[in-house]
Amino acid sequence: MGVRREAARRRQQIEAAHKTGLAKGEVGIRDRKPVPTLTEFRQTGLPAFCRVHLQSQGEDAQVLTNGVDRLLDYDALAGEKLDSINSDKISGYVAKRQRRGLQTSSINRELQVLRRMFHLAQEWGKVEKVLPKVTMLPGERHRERVLSFEEEEQYLAKAKPLVRDVDTILLDCGLRPEECFRLRWENIKDGNLEIHFGKSGAARRRIPMTPRVSALLEMRKRRRLANGFSRPPPRAVTLNLPA
Repeated sequence: MGVRREAARRRQQIEAAHKTGLAKGEVGIRDRKPVPTLTEFRQTGLPAFCRVHLQSQGEDAQVLTNGVDRLLDYDALAGEKLDSINSDKISGYVAKRQRRGLQTSSINRELQVLRRMFHLAQEWGKVEKVLPKVTMLPGERHRERVLSFEEEEQYLAKAKPLVRDVDTILLDCGLRPEECFRLRWENIKDGNLEIHFGKSGAARRRIPMTPRVSALLEMRKRRRLANGFSRPPPRAVTLNLPA
């Protein structure tokens, strides 16, 4: 009899728990998912994201993982649940990095990583509330300098032939270095350089060649044909094409 009563009691408990769950669902009440800490979020979701998503977009996963490691060095962030991290804790992290002598640009790169983690956490449903906005620090130094025509001429005059040709293409056509290195002869059509892919979706474009870019590529093509290769010549326009 005692065994039967115990079994009946357990059935009643299970039934009551089920009714409670149904009642909560009918009125829109649901149990909250446990929110991971910053350390837990780094260990669970980020490795797969870095391995698949970032690499497929040509981004540097190492930049993200290094930034996360720096954030986790600060205990006030590492052990906090994502929805408990507020502006005061972020400011404390910034103050710590400033005391260590980091430049504003370096701190901003790490804050960008934290902002990226917040976006991912919300996208993946790890948190139910809106996380605080991560604001970049003002006063970041930008390494921008425009070469004068005189400086450009002096530099190109002293550069080695291959470097001179590559840099001429970069300067005249505004290409990123990796876009220039990927150029093939089939990218040259009707006086334009056709860029098929690159760092972002906007990288696909057609760029008119300046007269000197057109002339240097034509010169390289003539030299290639005059070399009399017994095998198909290299296809690269810039780095692998014989001068």
